[in-house]
Amino acid sequence: MTTDPVKLMRARNETKGLVIHARTAMPGWTGERLNVGWAIDVLHPRAVAVRT
Repeated sequence: MTTDPVKLMRARNETKGLVIHARTAMPGWTGERLNVGWAIDVLHPRAVAVRT
């Protein structure tokens, strides 16, 4: 077993099947228009209308 934190993290990621690369943190936004209603619903739960 290694005490090197980088090697340990890489081993854990590999065990979990995670593949980390240069584009891992890249957002998936492709330029589509913002759905303001959806954004408000997600970001401010009290703004969601009561659904019956």
